[in-house]
Amino acid sequence: MKNKITLVGLGELGLGTKYGYPEAITGLTHVLKNEDIDAIIITGGLLPRVPRVASKRNSQYLDTLASDEIDSIQKASIESKKIIEPLKNVTKKAKWYYACGEEDRGNLEELVDVRIAEALDLPTIVENLKTKIATFSEQLKSKKRELELLREEFEKFGKNNHDKNYLSEYRKRRREIENEIKRIDTELREDEANLVQRQEALKKYGFIKFTGRYPLKKEERDLFLEEAKREYKELIFHSIGHDANIILPDSEANIKVKGMEIKVAHNSNRKSDVPLQVGIQRRVMKNKFKNVTKENVPELDIEGHHAGGFRVYIQRKRRNVPEQVFYVQLPTLHHIGKLEEMLAEGINNWDVKRLYEGYSSGYASGAVIMRKRNDGVREFEFFSSDELAKIKDTGIESLRNKPIKIEALADMHIGCTNEPSLPNSMSNYALVEAYKNYQRIHGLPNIIVALGDMVQAGPYRGAESESRVEMTRFQLEQERAKIMKSNLSNEEKLKKIEELDRSYLSYIPITNISEQKMELRDRWIKPHVHKVLDNGGKVLLVSGDHYNKTLGGKEDEATEIANMIDERFRDKVYVLKGNEFGTGKKVIDNLRIYAQHKPMYSNQDEVIGGMKHLIRINEDCDIAFFANWHHPGFGYINSASGGVLITALPSFQPDNPYVSAIGKQSSTNGFYNIFVKPGRQWFKIEVVTDDALLNYVPGLEKKPRV
Repeated sequence: MKNKITLVGLGELGLGTKYGYPEAITGLTHVLKNEDIDAIIITGGLLPRVPRVASKRNSQYLDTLASDEIDSIQKASIESKKIIEPLKNVTKKAKWYYACGEEDRGNLEELVDVRIAEALDLPTIVENLKTKIATFSEQLKSKKRELELLREEFEKFGKNNHDKNYLSEYRKRRREIENEIKRIDTELREDEANLVQRQEALKKYGFIKFTGRYPLKKEERDLFLEEAKREYKELIFHSIGHDANIILPDSEANIKVKGMEIKVAHNSNRKSDVPLQVGIQRRVMKNKFKNVTKENVPELDIEGHHAGGFRVYIQRKRRNVPEQVFYVQLPTLHHIGKLEEMLAEGINNWDVKRLYEGYSSGYASGAVIMRKRNDGVREFEFFSSDELAKIKDTGIESLRNKPIKIEALADMHIGCTNEPSLPNSMSNYALVEAYKNYQRIHGLPNIIVALGDMVQAGPYRGAESESRVEMTRFQLEQERAKIMKSNLSNEEKLKKIEELDRSYLSYIPITNISEQKMELRDRWIKPHVHKVLDNGGKVLLVSGDHYNKTLGGKEDEATEIANMIDERFRDKVYVLKGNEFGTGKKVIDNLRIYAQHKPMYSNQDEVIGGMKHLIRINEDCDIAFFANWHHPGFGYINSASGGVLITALPSFQPDNPYVSAIGKQSSTNGFYNIFVKPGRQWFKIEVVTDDALLNYVPGLEKKPRV
């Protein structure tokens, strides 16, 4: 499948520090050399914080510099270029975007202070500028005379000379002189303008000399700030090239890459640099506000900086539309072992604080490749920093060759009602058919993880509005009669009636639980689960809370579904059951899988809720699956010795009034395909949401899908 767009996300590089990881960037260079990359997005850490003077606060940065040779930002820029240049060379077609971090803000503020300090010695600066201007003026005069002599010589001897070498040499020499004149003239004009400004400031020199302070007006402060920004941008350009796009500190940018709208920032929180657990949730609320006020919302919302490891959280752009917003919190690219050493030594800068905060909410270090395919499926591929550092020796194919493919799905809610206002192609039944069609086309999984609420069961605890009938049979007959009396052709009438009948069937609930299980058996188990098991696959079934709570613990959903699977597959079926819902751990194909239908924490977002749940119960696993909340996402947390992928699964149940009643928006529908290798800190995940699944609804497929 061809990719429509491929992006690389890197957060908090840590270059020039003791915990920077040049070997990881070298490994990333090997990964990307055969990739067609459209853009590289970096959120901070290209240059270290390099204070000019020592203090208690500045020692937090001075003590973490990679070497004593890095004693200025200029030298740091030179060192960063050495590390980044090989990566730049293998991604020549890519656009580069750099969002400045807190280190950059500190460096920039110090450059402004330097400008102000220089103003204290205005007489010397003015005299130096006058000398420089005089020198440039002489150089300009000399070059102009040289050009004049060259032209006179050509008029006298070369005008009628048809020797190609002579003419070529003449044109080359003329261009060189003209370019020199242009360069000198530009610098001369800049210095002359600068001299005028300094001479104006010199009029106040008596005050400066007496107080040691420069009497700044806003326009003067702005001037120094603009000068500092220009200088700092040049240092960044030196490291990653003049074609890079720079997003200055405390700013965000809305960019477009091959038509995809993307918001990029290092940290959109304007109140503090503290790494927040609620960073993504604040961005979600901001975009919801934009929707209410009719502003545009991006497809991809990327930041770094905050706590909670690497996370992707998925929401609809607006209620009941298939388009999605992907909120991405990038991991750092730090050496976790060395960062832990800094923490033990008492270092307390923001990079160390982020690790410390991660002990309770998750931390990750690595690189992310983000792809959007032509069929609308998004792929996220994660490499931990330690895994990248080994790739030069192990090779990328050791990860990507023959991984285990896991199909992860939940909350199918067979038997639920589907809102008549929604397109029929977005009913849970149509989406189930589309997902089966997708898997048939792109390959069956090795493992199915079904995380509960596969059937609707019955309403409980005030969720009665989930199941209701919007149209009576009499009303259906009236609608059919209207179509038959219309001026449409017979073919169009039949098509309209077929759509009406299908919609009517999809939003009438199946209220009998036994019939719900029969529907699940015929729609999912026989045509799909049995096919996967026949192909050598395995299935993990987890009980949901709808079924178990409806029946008061007298029956268990996962056990009941397992009983509907053919006896010959019993050794390939794993069950996690429970009183209210299923929870537990199984080892399948050497993967330690923890699964729980309902995580206990979701006050920030469903992904960080799963992370906190896993940390608090102190569970050791490779992958953790959670569901129930219907709002999907996934993330990764890792340490110096290992990592775990955490998922919050999407549902198949469309919007209904109960969602509004509990103060939520309609969730994204779909499922994940996850590719992993046991013992390796790498994964790739296919996010197959309803905007992509609409391309696979049987009979409605869009072609071509390549």
